[in-house]
Amino acid sequence: MCLLSTTPAASHFYGDAPPALRRRDPMTDSTQTAPERIDVSLLAIRLMVGGGLIFHGILKVLPGAMDGFIAYNTSLGIPLPALGSYLATFAEIGGGLAIATGVLSRISGVPVVFTMLVAGLVAHTGFNIETGGGEYALTLAVIVAALSWSGPGRLTAWRFFGSSAAVSKLARL
Repeated sequence: MCLLSTTPAASHFYGDAPPALRRRDPMTDSTQTAPERIDVSLLAIRLMVGGGLIFHGILKVLPGAMDGFIAYNTSLGIPLPALGSYLATFAEIGGGLAIATGVLSRISGVPVVFTMLVAGLVAHTGFNIETGGGEYALTLAVIVAALSWSGPGRLTAWRFFGSSAAVSKLARL
């Protein structure tokens, strides 16, 4: 029975009671995730995935690397390999930056997911990463798609810098 009601059915509805009178329900309280924990978890995932994308994108713009990437995409028979190589690199660097900061991360997920699907299904054979498979790229595609669906959480660069006025003030420093 609830402290505030005589009906047993009301025993789980204690949310409107004053804090001192609320009963703790050990069956549900321990399984519910606080929003702050979700935001920190999303931030950790965004930083790791975004950082990895930026890292792999930067490797492609190092001296001589882009020519090799274009040649590799040509050997795979990818149409317009030079354009595709530059777009994939931009998706990795720009999309990685957007995902890591949480700024425009939902829309930037689209080219990143496309790039990772092409990498996982066309550029790699098989699934196992140890034998050159697309496991890593496909895993990134799923994670980025999930982040695009869920949103970045509350811990983003927009929230940190505040309004656009605050961002413009920071830019003037």
